[in-house]
Amino acid sequence: MTSTAAMAGRSVQQALSPDILIVDDDTTLRDGLIGFFRLEGRSAMGASNGAEALFLLGKEVWPGVILLDLNMPIMNGWDFVSALERMPEVPTIPIAVMSGVTSNREIPAREADAGFFKKPVNLDALLATVNRHLPPRAVPRRR
Repeated sequence: MTSTAAMAGRSVQQALSPDILIVDDDTTLRDGLIGFFRLEGRSAMGASNGAEALFLLGKEVWPGVILLDLNMPIMNGWDFVSALERMPEVPTIPIAVMSGVTSNREIPAREADAGFFKKPVNLDALLATVNRHLPPRAVPRRR
């Protein structure tokens, strides 16, 4: 039987989950995308590699969409996707790959992929993809 306190803690943690998790070792790009999505009315957080992202997911920080770089130190995007598929407790989360790879053959296969974006990414296309996988924003965008 699950205690009320444990259930409340889980609900609070999931409530703190961002709309978007940006997994990229490029600090400037990662922070820039976090700022961009926040200006668009979305919550976002970052991880500098796949291992850090898996740690967050293991703590029940479950974003609506993951934006994933492939070439990162410590744990790259391919290893992240492989490890994520071995975590049945984590819900299926759409993944959009952002990378400079030159061949579609190099992109990890995954049923829930939200798409592939070649770096430098087109922000309008990325935003449209993210919005397609998330519920409508509660607060209208202001520019």
